Amino acid sequence: MQENNLKSYPIFVSNLLGSTFSNHQELKQSMVELVHNAKEHDYTNRKGFITTSDLQHHPVFEPLIQTITNLSNEIKKSWELDESIKLGIQQMYGAVAEPGGTTISHEVPYTFLHGMYFLNTPPDAGNLIITHPADRVDFYANLKFKTPNLDNTFRFETPMPEGDIIFLPGYLKNHTSFNDSNENRIVINFSIKALK
Repeated sequence: MQENNLKSYPIFVSNLLGSTFSNHQELKQSMVELVHNAKEHDYTNRKGFITTSDLQHHPVFEPLIQTITNLSNEIKKSWELDESIKLGIQQMYGAVAEPGGTTISHEVPYTFLHGMYFLNTPPDAGNLIITHPADRVDFYANLKFKTPNLDNTFRFETPMPEGDIIFLPGYLKNHTSFNDSNENRIVINFSIKALK
């Protein structure tokens, strides 16, 4: 009797793309000061605040913007986007979680890529948690798994190494675990759209 071999074909793959910002140590203090001066409003019940969403227009962020632009163009090539499509930063803001603070689950609709730069993420500052849209349906409602893996879970958790920049597809939701350090955790968020 012939044995049936189960084959696997990757579908709908979402990669978490990242790099390290080479000017991090040189510019960190200036960027941290600007973030605290650009406070827009407090998070209610999350112990922290967000800044204005125009940080991309501040000169201190120019080297970071250039790095993000270069990396976005690399992603454009790997996705084989049409040459007529131009990618640009729509908004950039700082999310500050004070000790004991966190950020709630959110997504950035109508955005090609959502990115984060981990400006100040000391040890114990918490992890980034990314969830797939499947968490909104009943697919997993009655299922139980012995060990979570990429085939059976919609949730991915990763550390936030200081100085790193990451990109994820805009349709994915993300939030953070609690900041258990004794410092403010600062993450710069940015949205990249296809510009006409």
